[in-house]
Amino acid sequence: MVKVSSFQFPVRERPDESYNSYQKRNLFNWLLVTGYWLLVCFFSQSVGANEPAEIPSDTGTEKFPITEASDTTRIVKIDYYIDTKPIEGTTEQRNLLRDQTSTRVGDRLSRHAIQQSIKALYTTQQYAEIQVYAQTASDGVVLSYQLTSFARIKAIEITGIPANTFRQTIENAMRLKPGTKYVPAIAKTDINAIKRICEAYGYFNAQVTVPDALTEDGTLTYQMIVGDPSIIKRVQIQGNFAISTERLKRACGFSIRSPIYNTAEVATDVVSMEALYRENNYPTATIEPIFNPETGRLQFQIHEGKYVEFNFVSEVDAKQAKFKKEIAKQINTAIPALWERRIKSYFRDQGYHDTTVHEEVLNESKVHLTIDPGTRYRVARVTFSGNRAFSDPELRREMITRPIGGAWQRLRANIAGLLLGVKRKTFFYQQDLDTDKHRLEILYEKAGYPNRVIETTFQKLNPNNRSIGEVAIHVSIVENYKEIIHRCDISGNRAIDTPTLLKHLQSELQLPQPNASFETTVYQNAILKAYRELGYIDAQVKNTYIPETKDPVFEVKGNFSESLADGELPMEIREEFKRHKLSLTGLSIVTNIGNRWSIQDIEGNPRYT
Repeated sequence: MVKVSSFQFPVRERPDESYNSYQKRNLFNWLLVTGYWLLVCFFSQSVGANEPAEIPSDTGTEKFPITEASDTTRIVKIDYYIDTKPIEGTTEQRNLLRDQTSTRVGDRLSRHAIQQSIKALYTTQQYAEIQVYAQTASDGVVLSYQLTSFARIKAIEITGIPANTFRQTIENAMRLKPGTKYVPAIAKTDINAIKRICEAYGYFNAQVTVPDALTEDGTLTYQMIVGDPSIIKRVQIQGNFAISTERLKRACGFSIRSPIYNTAEVATDVVSMEALYRENNYPTATIEPIFNPETGRLQFQIHEGKYVEFNFVSEVDAKQAKFKKEIAKQINTAIPALWERRIKSYFRDQGYHDTTVHEEVLNESKVHLTIDPGTRYRVARVTFSGNRAFSDPELRREMITRPIGGAWQRLRANIAGLLLGVKRKTFFYQQDLDTDKHRLEILYEKAGYPNRVIETTFQKLNPNNRSIGEVAIHVSIVENYKEIIHRCDISGNRAIDTPTLLKHLQSELQLPQPNASFETTVYQNAILKAYRELGYIDAQVKNTYIPETKDPVFEVKGNFSESLADGELPMEIREEFKRHKLSLTGLSIVTNIGNRWSIQDIEGNPRYT
C-alpha cells in the first residue's frame, strides 16, 4: 500500500470582480447619489455645544422638524463623510462608524437616536464638528453624517518656564504632540498633568491655560505662571521607637538641607530610612512623607512594623549577611502569609532546591524565622531516548541545561562565557529545563514533526551531606511520523489557473518542505500575493495538511516483513512502483514504526509508507 502526503489550498475569490472594477463601481454609485443630493439639516453641533443648533430655513428642499416626523417615516439609507470625503460601504472605517452610532437603516427617524449618535461620536475625540443632514425620499429619508476632523498640531510652545529638566519633564508627560490632532479634552488632561508635575517640583500654585483653538500656523501654546516655590523649613519625624530621630535624619541626604520641595528627592530619603530599618531587622517598616506647602513643614510618619530575627541553618555562614539583606527586601509586606512564598522564590532563583521556612511568633511585634536554604545541584549528565531525527549532541546544543564537568571545565566555561558576553549558569534550575523542553519542541516542529511528544525528568543524586549535589536529567522523545509536503493541491481558483499559482508558490519555497508553520505560511502568502497583484484584495486562502492520500496508489498482497526488516524492497513491490511510474532512485527503507514501514530519501524525508 503506497500513500503520499500533500497540502490543499482552497481559495475563496470575490466573484468576477477585481479591485479596479470594484473601485469604478463604487465611484459610479457615489456620482449617482451626489448628482441629485439636496440637504435638509436636522441637527448641528460643534465641540462644547450643549444644545442643538436651529434648523436652517433657507434650504431649497422639503424639510420638517424631526419632532414632527411621522411614526412611519423610516431611514432608507445612511451615508458618512469625513472632511467631505465619502466613506464607502465596504470599508472598516464605515463599519466602525456604524457601530458608534444608534441610527440604522429601517429604523423610525428619531431625534433622540441622532442626538445619542452625535454624543457617541464626540466621545471618540476624533471630530471637531459633527453635522447630521436628512433628505426626503419616496420611501423615507436618507441621513448624512458629515464629520470634520480636528486640526493637526504643527508646533507646541510652553511659556513661563525656562528650558531645564523641569520643562523637559512637562514636555514628556504631555499627550498632545506636534503632528497629532488637537483635541480640547486631551488638552485639559495635559493641564492637570502639568499641575501635578509643578507640585512635584515644589510649585503648588501654578496656573496653566490653553486657548480654545490653534493659531493660523497650527501652533498650540501652554501659558504657565508657576509662582514661587515652596521651601522645606522644618523636618519632623514621628512614630519611631527602634531608631532615634537623629539617626534617621542623618540618613536623609536631601530634606535636612532646607531646599525647594521635590517629590522625587524626598522619596529618595524615604528609601534611605527604610533601608536603615531593614538593616536593623525591621523589614516591614513603611514611611509616609507629608508636606504642608503653606508652613513648609515636611513630616515623615513611620510605621515600624515587626522585628524579625533570622536564623539560617546548613552551610551558609559566609552568606548569612547577604541572605539577611536580600530576604529583608523580599518580605517588606505586613502580610506574613506571603513571607514563606517569597523566601522560597528567592532561594529558587539562586539555584536552591527544597527550601524550608519555619515562622515562630514571639509576640505581637517580634517574629523568629528559621530558614534552611536547601541544596544546590550541578548537572551531572543529560541523556536522551527515542530520538532518531537528531543525535544526542545536536539536541544538547539546543539546551541551556548542560553538564558543566569538573573545576577545570567550569573555569573554561566561565572564561568562554566572559569572552562571548554570556553568563553560564553553574547550578541546575528547573525553570531552565522547562525552557529546554520548549526549545526542543520547536526544533522538532521546524523539522516536520508536529506530533512529537517530549518529556523531561530529573533525579537528584545523594549529595552526601554536602551543600551541593548532582542531578541527572533524562529527555524522553516520541517523534511519531515526520510529515513532509511533497505537493500542493489547489481548489476554488478561477481567476488564476493552478499551474500559475504553483509557480508562484514554488518561487517562494521549493518542494519538498517539512510540514511546519513557517513553510505553510510562506505557501499561503505566495497564493495571496498572486491574487492581490491582480486586484483581488478580498481573496482568502486556507490550508489543510493531508498526511496521506485517502486511497492507496496501489496494493500488493503478501507478507514482506522479513525482507523489509533486512532493508530490502521485495521485487513484487518494485514492479508495482515501476508500473505506476514512481521512482525509487535515492530512496531507502528505514526502521518500521508499529506496523508501518517508511521509504525515505537521503535527507530523511518520508516519501511512501
